Amino acid sequence: MGRSCPPLGGMRMVGDGLAGASLRYSDGGRAKSRVFRPTARMVLNAVALTASAITSTACNGKGDSPKLIHLSVPQGALEASIAPEHGGELASLRVRIRGHWQELLYRGMNYSPAPGWTGKAPVLWPATGRNFPNPVGSAQQDALGWVFRGKTYPLPIHGFARDQAWEVTGQGACGNAAWLRLVLHDNSMTRSVYPFGFSLTSDYILGGETLYLRQTVHADTANDAAMPFSIGNHITFRVPLLAGGTGTTIATPATKEVLNDATGRPTGQIRAVAFDAPRALSDFTWIPAVPLSGYPQHGVFARVADASGIAVTVSHTEDTQPSGTPVLFNLWGDPQNGYFAAEPWVGKQNSLMTGDGAISLAPGKSFQWTVAVQVTDRKAPADGASTPPRCPIPETAGK
Repeated sequence: MGRSCPPLGGMRMVGDGLAGASLRYSDGGRAKSRVFRPTARMVLNAVALTASAITSTACNGKGDSPKLIHLSVPQGALEASIAPEHGGELASLRVRIRGHWQELLYRGMNYSPAPGWTGKAPVLWPATGRNFPNPVGSAQQDALGWVFRGKTYPLPIHGFARDQAWEVTGQGACGNAAWLRLVLHDNSMTRSVYPFGFSLTSDYILGGETLYLRQTVHADTANDAAMPFSIGNHITFRVPLLAGGTGTTIATPATKEVLNDATGRPTGQIRAVAFDAPRALSDFTWIPAVPLSGYPQHGVFARVADASGIAVTVSHTEDTQPSGTPVLFNLWGDPQNGYFAAEPWVGKQNSLMTGDGAISLAPGKSFQWTVAVQVTDRKAPADGASTPPRCPIPETAGK
């Protein structure tokens, strides 16, 4: 069983400045530490490694937990935990309210077996939603997968990245920010469902009131064709956000809803919508999901708020627009049972089959996508966060 996690607030990197600082973690109930030796490049422009905390632990308090790595900053009001071995996912996002830390994610740090949705914030790649290799009306119309060069490959909903163990390739701190880098490379399992060489890098950067997730997809130079994909994140919040909160609302400046048929395939039809003013979650049914598009160029965000007094704004930007009419937020959940997902997407259901909403990445090229999760007072402007802190994280390199 998982062990009870110590409070994250107050845990700090120890050591004299950048040189020889130690990373504290626990394994099997025994406290350990190892020397963290930053590169010369990381030393440049860094104020002091003691400014932020990076800790890892194998505890969680509920269920059999994977090892977690925690990010925090001194006197910060936000802390994050990441599970590299469990899909590289954000496992917890906690906010300090009136001196107490409270979880914002549904089933945050809870890996106990349970029916239904398991929550947290899984990485969605190389698919968002389902892909269907067979036509409607066929005996196998609901089978999942996709077709490439005449061969059908099985592919689960939302792809495979969330089911893979990711490698930790870097971690550090600069000024009042802390960061963690994870990478997933192609392997025999991924090639059996997705016949491409690739690297997918995730940089988690915690600074101030915002957690950033910057993801870079690199297509192997040895690929003999462009690599199609969609990308997203299934971040799922508790409803209400904090205990005792009521009247949870959603606001997002989408103008279009992408309509799907009963099987989950896009129909090609678009419906005009207006979610720019806060609307109560209780006013809608969010299962099946509501895929949204038609955002202003610099206003791709969704904001969840309630009477607890806080709001969470999820925003995102990408360096390449996919073809067609991509879904940029997918709203889904069951607020009456305590959860709601404002999923940032750059993609679409069935995009690997149709090309609509898919990014096509040529051999040797890269794609970058940044998601920001900002926690503020509900009265603060709802326009999303700016760029991540400029920490000296080594540049992402291709394979």
